[in-house]
Amino acid sequence: MKRRYAVIDYETFSEAELSSGQGKPGVGAYEYSLHPSTEILCVAWRVGTREELAHSTEDDTKVWAPRWKTPLSDLSGFLEILFDPDLTLVSHNAFFEQCITRNLFAKKYMYSMKDKILAAVGPERWYCIAAQVQALSLLRSLEKVGNILDLKIKKDKEGSRLLRKWMKPIKHRDGSFSRADDPKEFERLVAYCKTDISSEVEAFVTTPMLSPSERKIYQFDQMVNFRGFSVDRTMVESAVTMIEREKAALQAEACDITGGMVTSVAGAPGQIKKWLETQGVFMPSIAAESVKEAIAEGLVDGEALTVLKLRQSAAMSSVSKYPVMERSSRSDGRCRGCFIYHGAATGRWVGSLVNPHNLKKAPDWLKDTPHWAELIASGDSDTIKMLFGNPIPVLAGCIRSAVIASPGKKLHVADWNAIEARVVFWIADDDVGLDLFRSGKDIYIDQAAQIFGIKAENVDDYQRSIGKAAKLGCGFGMGDKRFTVQYNVDPKIGKAAVMSYRKTHHKVVSFWYDVEAAAIKAVKSGQKIRCGKVSFYADDRFLFCELPSGRRIAYFKPEIRYEDKWKSGNKSPVLYFWGENPRPPKGTWVRQSTYGGMLTENIVQATARDIMVSAMMRAESSGWEVVLHVHDEIAAEVDQYSKKSIDDFCRVLSELPPWAEGCPIKVGGFESKRYRK
Repeated sequence: MKRRYAVIDYETFSEAELSSGQGKPGVGAYEYSLHPSTEILCVAWRVGTREELAHSTEDDTKVWAPRWKTPLSDLSGFLEILFDPDLTLVSHNAFFEQCITRNLFAKKYMYSMKDKILAAVGPERWYCIAAQVQALSLLRSLEKVGNILDLKIKKDKEGSRLLRKWMKPIKHRDGSFSRADDPKEFERLVAYCKTDISSEVEAFVTTPMLSPSERKIYQFDQMVNFRGFSVDRTMVESAVTMIEREKAALQAEACDITGGMVTSVAGAPGQIKKWLETQGVFMPSIAAESVKEAIAEGLVDGEALTVLKLRQSAAMSSVSKYPVMERSSRSDGRCRGCFIYHGAATGRWVGSLVNPHNLKKAPDWLKDTPHWAELIASGDSDTIKMLFGNPIPVLAGCIRSAVIASPGKKLHVADWNAIEARVVFWIADDDVGLDLFRSGKDIYIDQAAQIFGIKAENVDDYQRSIGKAAKLGCGFGMGDKRFTVQYNVDPKIGKAAVMSYRKTHHKVVSFWYDVEAAAIKAVKSGQKIRCGKVSFYADDRFLFCELPSGRRIAYFKPEIRYEDKWKSGNKSPVLYFWGENPRPPKGTWVRQSTYGGMLTENIVQATARDIMVSAMMRAESSGWEVVLHVHDEIAAEVDQYSKKSIDDFCRVLSELPPWAEGCPIKVGGFESKRYRK
């Protein structure tokens, strides 16, 4: 019997902002669904197998709208699909639909049946179209996917504008608010919702579904997102107060220095640039990097220097996470929905909302952040000012320690040491690199000795840092010019570092060329081409790279062009594909070229992801509750009196799946009540 699906889409109203934009702070899907003002405007759904859905029409879409007291409003039909365990519930960005179903529909509209509904609609029932298209390296947005795939039914832009009118209060010039309430407009809104269902259905049935193993990972992801992680709200609220107070003081000082010309030192770049010109300072940009360079290079002094430093402090983006933490944890002190499955083409997650993936690391001068976190929580800004001066850098450096273990729990935090460097040697069958890691030697000292032509015992800290940069940075084809700029070293050292790595790890270099040739041959021949532990093959509109785990990386609309890429007068094949622009503006869709080093980087990052996912799920099944994962690091909770130790945690994470046998991974960690780096 073929599996049947119910494709679902809600339209809602709320005084709360779902996501941040245009200067308005968002609370995230979970808190949005719990806000007392949030209402369901309508929900639409369509049911069938994939084959039935492929031939369905808008007439097959059912609707329930609480405001409609007519036969068209099919509440019993909606309950029927929720309670049918044989139906998979499908949505585009299903985390939102799950939040609305569990927190709003069940608890507000069906309170007498809420326990039964909650039991019926767990994460295992849901499937996400956005996850499906992202696993194919397509853009997440339904509208953009429609354009990329040239779907017949595109996102209804007029309906989108109407929804924006209905989904939140309308502010009038006199400061009063009202709500959209035109019956004809509402009928148009319902029609828009039904069109959205048609768009979602088409995207769902015209692209390959997640594999069974990836669907399990997606369900695990949803469990982690719904579990969330605890934050110290006392510390967070105290930090928000300190930030507001300090920014007000910085603004007052800037206003005083500039004679009132700068009314917003954190914003209003035009005001600051205009005032700087009165001081004889002309800066084309006052973005963070430009200001940092101008100060570091001594290009400004006097009051201009003071104002730029005030701007640096007031505009420090890392402290903006405190207000986000506060808004997104109001219901019970937990931040939820902070991870987007397959957000990167390699399968790695990206952060959302609080975005744990870019929490600022504490600077070297700020040791023992859990201690300072307690001081922040106490509200003692005077002591912080006395010890450090400006409190904002201290607050920024302590942001990780705002994440805490839940009551009665402790945190186990572990990370994989140099996992990409280890995986690249394993993927390329580089015995020299593998033996170095397995030997337990300091591989960075070993590389530095070769770069500088000295004995290992004579390598100093600076030289070791260059060896580390080479070992971690040169595995994907980085050239000496880029190495020189990226690590700010003498060009001779940059060249020596790159050449030393390539000489020592010639098998990695060979793999770059082999993997590029394999990918190009797969596109040209239409055959499956093996290259060591990976394979390439073209299928429909994609080039797929099959990883050691069996998972695939997708490259959309591959194309071979012949170019003189070495400026030698001879043309050679270059692989192009369509994908998300790796440079700003993000979210744009562009044709781009790739090469052996970049393909190797994709393969290595994807393989490292698969190793870590396997470990996360194994830890979960062994009694730990995963709450956080950041690149190559995992944080999980366990009962504070549990006999499970951090060594046990690392041992579980160190186990390899059968397909990764021989990869020399190493895991280390710590136990704490507060998260830190």
